[in-house]
Amino acid sequence: MVEALHLGTVGLAAVGATCAAAAKGRGKVLDVTNSIVMLIAMIEAVAGFNLLPAVGWSLAMLTVAMASGVQHHLMRNLSSSPECDEMALHRNIGTILMAALLICMEAVHTSLPDTGHSTHGSTNPLGILLGAGAAAYAFASLWQACRVQKRQPLDRIESVAMGLSVLIMAVIAF
Repeated sequence: MVEALHLGTVGLAAVGATCAAAAKGRGKVLDVTNSIVMLIAMIEAVAGFNLLPAVGWSLAMLTVAMASGVQHHLMRNLSSSPECDEMALHRNIGTILMAALLICMEAVHTSLPDTGHSTHGSTNPLGILLGAGAAAYAFASLWQACRVQKRQPLDRIESVAMGLSVLIMAVIAF
């Protein structure tokens, strides 16, 4: 069951990365890099290649998300437009949540004894906070996808895929 959930998150992340690559807009290189780093980290976590520890992947995801945020902030200031790129903001928040969940997932799974059955169910306040954040992010993703009629179809698909991926990752982590 957990393996199927893992594969689901990887599939959803692949959909999100494809949408980010196909979308139009400025600052696309870091947005696509953001999606690809997250996808590779998730594939590595599922397959267990151990190329980098979870902390290393999380650091890479946070670095790219922060660089993307800075880039979009600077582009907004240079264009004198008060509007921000909602999809870039959405993508960066999702990446930050995913990085935190990846670390928590690794911590939970390495600290549990190998008993052959699930011992999920965190009462850790950080776990509860991350779970609530993932649920709120998934709800906001759905709301963002549905609220504006003129939104591009790829943005809608990416928003829902990211929201579901983060929510499923939270279920796996705890």
